Amino acid sequence: MMNHDLETHSTAIPFEATAQSSSSGRNQWLQSIMDDGGNINATLSATPRIQKVPPALRMNTDNGKYYEPHLVSFGPYHHGKAELEPVEKSKATIVRQFVLGSGKPIDDFYNKVVELADNARNCYLEGSTDAFTHEEFAQMLFLDGCFILCVIECIAYGNVDLAKIIIGHLGLFTSSRVLAEMFLLENQLPFLVLWNLAKIKFQGDAGEQMIDSFIYHVTSTIPLSQSRSKIAQGQGRTILALRGIILIHSVQSWNSRQREFMSSLAALATSQASTSNQTTSLESLNFLLS
Repeated sequence: MMNHDLETHSTAIPFEATAQSSSSGRNQWLQSIMDDGGNINATLSATPRIQKVPPALRMNTDNGKYYEPHLVSFGPYHHGKAELEPVEKSKATIVRQFVLGSGKPIDDFYNKVVELADNARNCYLEGSTDAFTHEEFAQMLFLDGCFILCVIECIAYGNVDLAKIIIGHLGLFTSSRVLAEMFLLENQLPFLVLWNLAKIKFQGDAGEQMIDSFIYHVTSTIPLSQSRSKIAQGQGRTILALRGIILIHSVQSWNSRQREFMSSLAALATSQASTSNQTTSLESLNFLLS
């Protein structure tokens, strides 16, 4: 009995000590919440991120056509999918024509992409590109970037010979769908990649004029003179964020559910354009959808 009392007495923790320990732990936890909290933008990414559709918007599988590619992948989010392999195999042939048409060595294009690869990786969601080595990521950006510029050149400059090559390798139906899949939310490249590849192929401001013309052709709503400043500021943006979102305005047949869903996608797209001007972006979006 005495031994039991001694054991109980020796292991008992005074109430005051327990309360003090609990209070100390609570204070540390509260302090951890407030640490580095002086700047509301402290945890915001300095680089706009190319977004993915959140799970809540994926519940209706019919919505996948607005963000998931079925024929061609651009960027890492859907790269390597088996159903996209046929077009993936044709990219090198089409890119070869893009490079040959420049009169420049292919190394000039690829080395520029390698130089930009780390910055481009930071344009995607954290962890979403971890499966790619530096070289693999650069190769993907190079093929996808040159391929997209081939499509842009065909539309902006009416390059019939290049269009024939694309249609010859992809077929008429697939070729016609490639443009639509360039504007899918999860199928984007950082604009800095397209911009720098275009500057290598085209002299002076010809690359800028080509992209201006392309954006005007596919939206048919914005005067050409208004897009120059947007492109000049577009180093962290995407084709979708620059002008593709205006395509929403041209669709008159959506019901209220479809418009609500596309508004959500558009909000994600405009967040790619600016993480610090979300209010302005959403106000512009509301105007486009009105």
